[in-house]
Amino acid sequence: NGCGKSNLSDAISWVLGEQSAKSLRGARMEDVIFAGTRDRKPLGLAQVTMTLVDPDAHQELPLAEVAKANGHTNGHANGHANGHANGHTNGHANGHTSNGHTVESKPREITITRRLFRSGESEYLVNGKLARLRDIQDLFMGTGLGPESYAIIEQGRIGQILSSKPGDRRAVIEEAAGITRFKTKRRLAEAKLEGAKQNLARVFDILEEVSRQVNSLKRQAAKAKRYEELKTELVGQLKLALAGRFRMLEREAAKTAIELNLATTEFQTLSAEVAGKEKEQSALQEACFRTEGELTEERRKLAELRVDAERTRGRLESQARQVQSIEQRLEQGETEGAELERRRELYAQELEAHATRLTELEHQAEEARRRLTAKNEEREVLQGRLRDRERGVEAARQQVLRLLGESSALKNQLAQIETYLASLERDTARAMKEEETAQADLERAEKARAEVSEKLAARQLQLESIAERRKGVEEELSVRRTRAAETRKQLDLLRGETSRLKARKDSLEEVISHRAYTTESVKSLFTAVEKGRAPDLKPLGVLADFVEVVDGEFEKATEEFLHDELEYVVVENIGQADRGIDLIRSGLDGRVTFLVEPIGEAGRVPSERVPVPPIGPETGIRGRLSEVLRLTNGLTNAPAELVPRLARCFLAEDRAAAQRLSLQYPDLFFLLPDGICYHGHAVSGGRKTGSGPLGLKRELRDVGQHLKAKNEVLAKTQGLLEELEGEIALLAEELEVLRGRQQAQEKEAVALDHEMRRLAEETNRTNQKLSVARLELQRLEKEAARSREKHLENSRLVEERESARAAQEQGL
Repeated sequence: NGCGKSNLSDAISWVLGEQSAKSLRGARMEDVIFAGTRDRKPLGLAQVTMTLVDPDAHQELPLAEVAKANGHTNGHANGHANGHANGHTNGHANGHTSNGHTVESKPREITITRRLFRSGESEYLVNGKLARLRDIQDLFMGTGLGPESYAIIEQGRIGQILSSKPGDRRAVIEEAAGITRFKTKRRLAEAKLEGAKQNLARVFDILEEVSRQVNSLKRQAAKAKRYEELKTELVGQLKLALAGRFRMLEREAAKTAIELNLATTEFQTLSAEVAGKEKEQSALQEACFRTEGELTEERRKLAELRVDAERTRGRLESQARQVQSIEQRLEQGETEGAELERRRELYAQELEAHATRLTELEHQAEEARRRLTAKNEEREVLQGRLRDRERGVEAARQQVLRLLGESSALKNQLAQIETYLASLERDTARAMKEEETAQADLERAEKARAEVSEKLAARQLQLESIAERRKGVEEELSVRRTRAAETRKQLDLLRGETSRLKARKDSLEEVISHRAYTTESVKSLFTAVEKGRAPDLKPLGVLADFVEVVDGEFEKATEEFLHDELEYVVVENIGQADRGIDLIRSGLDGRVTFLVEPIGEAGRVPSERVPVPPIGPETGIRGRLSEVLRLTNGLTNAPAELVPRLARCFLAEDRAAAQRLSLQYPDLFFLLPDGICYHGHAVSGGRKTGSGPLGLKRELRDVGQHLKAKNEVLAKTQGLLEELEGEIALLAEELEVLRGRQQAQEKEAVALDHEMRRLAEETNRTNQKLSVARLELQRLEKEAARSREKHLENSRLVEERESARAAQEQGL
C-alpha cells in the first residue's frame, strides 16, 4: 500500500486524454503539477511520456493536422529535450505536413506525451510532434486504451463493472470488440451528413429565394432597357433644347454686350459724379472735424456750466435757509401784531372809560364851561401839541420798529452768512481732503502703473524669447519628424526588402535542402532514407552540394555541361553505393548514379593518357573547366579525374576554335561561355529556363550576403529611428513645457495689460476727481471771500441800525 500504483494509473489515464480532474483525485487540473515540498521547489509544468511498442512495426500514424510553422521549432526542441537524434531532420522534412499526409513513426515504438503548464496551456505530442487530443483518441480508439476504456481498471472499478447495468457492460464489451471506434466514426459521419443536409436545405432556400427574385430582376431589366431608350430620346431632345437655348443665349449675349456698353458709359458718368460727391464728402468731413472741435469746446463749457450749476445749487440752498428765517420773522411779526391788537383793545376800553368820564366831565364841564372856556383855547393848543407829539411818538415807534426789523434781518443774514461760512469751511476741508486723497491715489496709481509697465515689458521680452525658442524647437521638431518619417519609410522599405530576401533565402534553402533541382529518382532515394527504409544507407549528398564555381561567367555553362554529374549521389564507400542500388531496385523507380568519396591511396583515380592541347591564346583555349570549379566539404582534395567529363573539359574562346579543337582532339570536350559544348563531331547546347544547383547556391550566397548587409543597414536605420524618436520625444516634451510657459506668460501679460488699463482708468478718474476738487476749492474760496465781505458789511449795518434804534428809544 502507498507505493504509487494509483499515481501510475492516473498518469496513464491523463496522458491518454483524461479531462476530468475529479477522476484524477483532484479539484483542479493544476493539481497534477508538483506543488513543491519543504526541500524541493514547485515545478512550472506537469509532463507524462508513455512509450508503447508496436508488435507489427512500421505502422503509419495518421496526424490530421500538424502546424506548418512548428515543424522546425519542434524538431529542435524535441531533438534536445527528449534525446531524439532525428529532431533537426524531422523539423526540416516535416515542416510542411498538412491534412491528409502521414508521419511514419520509429519502428516498433509509439511515444505519447502530454504537458500542462501553470498558465493553463496544454499540448499533446506524438513521437515529438505536436498533435491534437482528437489525434490521440483516434490513434487508440478500438485498441482498448483510453481514459474510459476497459484496459485501465482502478481500485473499485471491478465491483462497479460487476454491478453495472447491461447497457454499461455493453459499452465495455463493444470497446473490447473494437466496435466503439466504428460507432464513433459513424456518429461523426452522421453529424457531417446532418450538417451537409442543413447546408443543402439552406442552398435550396437560397435557390427558391433567387428564383422568386428572377421575375423581379426581369422587370427591373425591362425597366432598365426602357430607361436606356428614354435616356437616348432624352439626350436627343436635350441636344435640341440646348441648341435652341444656345442661340437664345447668343442673342441675349449680343443684347447684353450693347447694354454693357451703355452701362459702361453710364458708369463713367456716375464715376465722375462719385468723384464730385467724394470731394463734397471731404469738405463735409472737414466741416465735421471742425464741428467736432466746437463740440469739444462746448463740452468743456458744459463742464464749467455744471460747476456753476453746483455753485448756484449752493446759493439756492442758502436762499432757502434765508426764506426759512424770513418765515420765522413773519411769525414773530404776527405775534407782535397780536400784542398790538391787545393793547389797542385796552386803549379802546380805556377810551370808553375815558368817554364815560368825559361825559361826567362834560356835565362838570358845562358847569365849568365857563371856567374852561377861557382855557379852551389853551386846551386846543395843548391838544394840537399832544397830537403832534403822538404823531412824533408814532413815527419814532415806526422808525424803531423799522430799525429793529432791519437789525433783525441783518442779524439773520449774519447768522446765515456765518452758517454758510462754516459750511464753506467744511466743504473746503472736505475738498482739500479729497484733493489730498486724489493726489495720493494719483501718485500711487502712477507708481503702480510704472511697476506694471516694467513687469509688462519684462513679460513681453520673456514672451518674445519663449516664442523664438518655441519657433526654433518647432522647426527642429518638424525637421526631426520629417527625418523620422523618411527614416520610417526607409525602414519599411528595408523591412520589405529584408523580408523579401529572407523569404527568398528560406525558399532557396528549402529548395536546396529538399534537392528540388534533382530528378525524381534521386528525390525518392533521399525521401526513403529519411523515412528510415534503409537504416544502413547514409548518403553524404549530391555532387552539386560539393561544387562551387569560381568564375561566374561559366556558371550556367558548367551547370548545362555537368547536368547529370551534379546529381551524382556521394557516398562514403562502395558498400553504401550497393545498398543504395538495392534500395532503388527494391521499390523505387528510375536510376541513380553513386559517386564514392575517395579516401587515401585507395581513392586515387587512374588517369588515362589522352593527348592534351596547349592552353593559351594561340590555340584558342582559355583553360580547364576544373580550374574554374572548386570542390568543397569532403571532396576538397579529390582530383578532377573523379569526374571524367570534368577532367577532359576545356574552355574555348569562340565557336571556331571549339570546332577546330574538337576535330583535333575528339576525346576531349570544349565548352563555350554560352553553354555550347563541342565533342568530336557532336555539338550540344540549348537554352535552360531555370537556375541549376550551382546558380541556386551562388544566389543563396549572394542573397545571404545581401541579407546580412540589409540587416546591418536595417539595424542602423532602426537605431537612427529610435534616436530620432527619442529626440522627438524630448523636443515634444520641451515644446509642451515651452507652450505651457508661453501660455502662463501670456496669461500674466494679459493680466498685467488689464491691470495697466485699470490703472489708466483709475488715473483718469483720479485726475478728474483732482480737477473737480481743485475747481471746488477755488469756488469755495471765492464764495468764502464774498461771504466774508458781506458779513463785514452786514455787521457794520447792524451796528448802525442798533445805534439809531438806541437813539430813537432814548428819544422816546
